[in-house]
Amino acid sequence: MPMRNASASGLPTIGEALLAHLGLFGSLSPAERHALLGISGSSVRLAANEEITSLGSHASSIVVVLDGVLQRFNDDARGNRQICGLYLRGDTPGIETLQMPIADHGLSALVPSIVGLVPQRRIVELLHQFPNLQGLMWRETLVQTSMLRAWLLRNSIKNAAGQLAHLFCELITRAQAAGIAQGNSCPLPLSQRHLAEVTGMSVVHVNRTLMVLRAANLIEFANGVLTVHRWDELAAIGEFTPAYLHLGDSGTNSSPLRAPLPVPNRSDDSFDFVPSRPQTAAEEPDAFRRTAADFKQMLKTWSFVSSGIMRGEADELFEKLTRLSDDLRAMAGDAPDRKATVETLTSLFHRVQLVPDKAKS
Repeated sequence: MPMRNASASGLPTIGEALLAHLGLFGSLSPAERHALLGISGSSVRLAANEEITSLGSHASSIVVVLDGVLQRFNDDARGNRQICGLYLRGDTPGIETLQMPIADHGLSALVPSIVGLVPQRRIVELLHQFPNLQGLMWRETLVQTSMLRAWLLRNSIKNAAGQLAHLFCELITRAQAAGIAQGNSCPLPLSQRHLAEVTGMSVVHVNRTLMVLRAANLIEFANGVLTVHRWDELAAIGEFTPAYLHLGDSGTNSSPLRAPLPVPNRSDDSFDFVPSRPQTAAEEPDAFRRTAADFKQMLKTWSFVSSGIMRGEADELFEKLTRLSDDLRAMAGDAPDRKATVETLTSLFHRVQLVPDKAKS
């Protein structure tokens, strides 16, 4: 039964959730904060898979997540589902319906959830009164499209371990920002079927990849809780940096759990999209860097081997990685930075070994 601007014990009101969420994307004046806290609407409990909007429906309310997880999705003619967005506490899926009222996707509760529904006319009145809020909501919508691009890249070119590693890093970072994480843990009541529908993998492939990540002691994912044990290594596997989430209003984005990876210091003049001349010998990567790059590429393939895919190539790939590891150690010499690179790469390799006995032989 709908409850007017009320929620279960310990949960934020609609206004509190909106205030906290929009505050991630820019500064708010005291008057704007007061106006957001005064927003009224209906707080509604949803069962798992209960739809809020369906394809082709006309949206009349803005949705604010107060508890649980929502999913934005599309289904094909055969009933196969692609989840193209996950929404945690404070998220506001569907702000674009202020300008595009006909839904081109479905929005439903992934698990039992509580949402706040605010009539669109109240939001429109608020935006007319406070133009800065209009800018923040526009920025929030742009951030959602930024996340969609990151998901497209992740699902298109990353291997299985990289996909789940990137997704887990993103969800932990977002949970931290929403205030629902405890250290390196956050509630994540997703099934393996849900993870398959997010990544486009099969459930079997998801299961095998989770086994690899658990065996390497990178994560623990059980009873609706995700815990990251080795953040730096998981982020490296997923090539995760949080900049695309655009959290904070200072323009310097960093994960709550780790600093962003260093960006090469190069001027605009030194960057050519299409080189107009061959690189000189001094500009080419040295043998160590080329070998390290080859090793990283093979590590991506190794995650497929470790999860049971391409199993027939295990022996050959293991020998190549072992040989490259030996070459890297030899080339590193006594250089501290190179030795650190070798240790990082080889530790990632040995933590996801498919054939551990080979390491002893």
